[in-house]
Amino acid sequence: MIQMRKKTIFISYSRKDKKWLDQIKKYLSILEFNYNFLLWEDSKIETGVDWKNEIYTAIENSDLALLLVSSNFLSSKFIQTKEVPKILQSRRSNNLIIYNVIINPCALELSDLHKFQCLNDINRPLQSLKPINREFEFVRMTKEIKHILESNENSFVDVKNDILDIKDLIILKRLSQNANMSITEIEKSVISINRKNLVLSLTKLLKNNYIEKFKDPVKKEASVYWRPLNQGFDMILDFEKEYFSKEI
Repeated sequence: MIQMRKKTIFISYSRKDKKWLDQIKKYLSILEFNYNFLLWEDSKIETGVDWKNEIYTAIENSDLALLLVSSNFLSSKFIQTKEVPKILQSRRSNNLIIYNVIINPCALELSDLHKFQCLNDINRPLQSLKPINREFEFVRMTKEIKHILESNENSFVDVKNDILDIKDLIILKRLSQNANMSITEIEKSVISINRKNLVLSLTKLLKNNYIEKFKDPVKKEASVYWRPLNQGFDMILDFEKEYFSKEI
């Protein structure tokens, strides 16, 4: 049975803005209750553990980082020198999605975060809105976050002790349609995936016994070919049956 991993939203905020964290969580909680989402912020950290390491691990395992940007946030030494660099690193290495939520007037344009989209109008911070308008804004942002994560290509599937992402499944699907492909042929058939990620995906699929590599003595132009195993065919059939009504 394939099990979908919960998509995780990492919320970064200043402790001085906890009331804003509590407010936005009140609206985002429906994504935990009714959808396959997980909210993570530092209240999840258990007493006695290495709290910095817990934060860094949470960032690495998250799909979207929601930054509650305020004057307090931008003046926090830990956030600016530790947390934000880790978030930006995860953006580069794990395609972490980053969105700002503007709490009060602040100099976001002077921060490295200014290049990332804001979920609300930077000229109309949450603090400046009337209570009823703020509630409507929270509802709108909740719907927008749901849409962003559901439409994001990097959906995840837990398989054994490893994780296959949508790129791995696309490659497996191509191999199931066109067995015995060289890495160059695979690369041409999935032009949206670069060679580095292609190699990583093939290695992961091989490790999980979904594909095998072999030498074809008939074809001289390449020494190594790839083809799906029965488990790979079953994986694609099960995944499409459970989660998709259209082709990957």
